[in-house]
Amino acid sequence: VALMAALGRDARITEAHDIAQRILALTAQHPMPISTTWAQYAMGYTLFQRGDLEQARQYLEQVLNPHVQARFDARISAITILLQIGNVQEQFQHLDTLIKELRATLSAGQWPNQCSILDLCRSYLRFVAKPEPEAAQLVLMLCDNQNVMPETIGVPEFELLRAHILI
Repeated sequence: VALMAALGRDARITEAHDIAQRILALTAQHPMPISTTWAQYAMGYTLFQRGDLEQARQYLEQVLNPHVQARFDARISAITILLQIGNVQEQFQHLDTLIKELRATLSAGQWPNQCSILDLCRSYLRFVAKPEPEAAQLVLMLCDNQNVMPETIGVPEFELLRAHILI
């Protein structure tokens, strides 16, 4: 995955995409759930970089399947890209449901940081769908209370949130 991310940053998206396809094919032959979700993420990432947004969305949503074992950072990375794809207002309910289902699989006592980040993701999604001062305030409050930086979930402009509170 680190190789794919590096290739992506160097604008070698086609090569990174080919590697992701090979890894995905290997994981189909030799089931390894965590490797499969990373390969799905890599496919979604490279497709997103190429501008194939609908295909990217399909792979990234597979990473969020709560019934499949996956690394949490892969899931947060997938959410971050999904928040950038298409019209959030149209996708709001679907993405909100995916995040909510994923959150329901985690025990707050056992995974407090992950639960907090998913709560932050849902709050930011609500803000993007309907940018109101209350929604911005909730995102900032969650960041402060949980000591989470907005960049963790790809919040592009921290000051944008603060500006919405002042409106």
